[in-house]
Amino acid sequence: MMPTSAQRDRVVAAIAQMTNAEINAAIAELGDGEHLTNLAQILNVKKPALRSHPDPALLVRARIRSGGPGRAIVAALEIAGPCSDACIDDLGDERADDPTKEDMLEVLPPLVAEFGEKLVTLMLSGYPAMDAPCADVFDELLDTDERFAIGAPSDDAAATPIETVVLGSAAPDTTEQAAKRQRRKEADAKKKEQAARQRAAVAASEAAYRAARKKKR
Repeated sequence: MMPTSAQRDRVVAAIAQMTNAEINAAIAELGDGEHLTNLAQILNVKKPALRSHPDPALLVRARIRSGGPGRAIVAALEIAGPCSDACIDDLGDERADDPTKEDMLEVLPPLVAEFGEKLVTLMLSGYPAMDAPCADVFDELLDTDERFAIGAPSDDAAATPIETVVLGSAAPDTTEQAAKRQRRKEADAKKKEQAARQRAAVAASEAAYRAARKKKR
């Protein structure tokens, strides 16, 4: 079953309720590992630019707004990556793939104590939007547990323009730009294919000429 638009919208709302300071702190916790690499990739920026940015939340918000819903979902899960990792560890191999509500209620208190309610909320919102097996349980927790009720967007979210420019980062990847790149790739591929055919034809002609000369001898 595909995730609903409501599930996707909830991910965006879970990010929007966080302040820049909260997002920046979460990104700082990623260190230089796989979660940061994946976050930079989905945001279409270079990892050094994301690491060195004085306020990476500005970049995150702008790139999420300029991309599709899938970008927000993956970004949310990567920002909340350490929280997810701790949750999986606490659940253990037997429960991690498809935990019950009771399983989650057992492991959530230490997660909230370590990461805070907003980051745990971000984690809980991301998995249903990815159509994970735990989607129903996480949806229920978000709907019924007051700790994970998503509030209004923070002042920081409202103040971040989509036109935010980051020195040294890649430009936002629009559909039109992607189409142009694809057309250039296809044209280059055709040129290379034609050149290869020409080289093969020349080589075959030279081989035939050499063979004919040998016969005459």
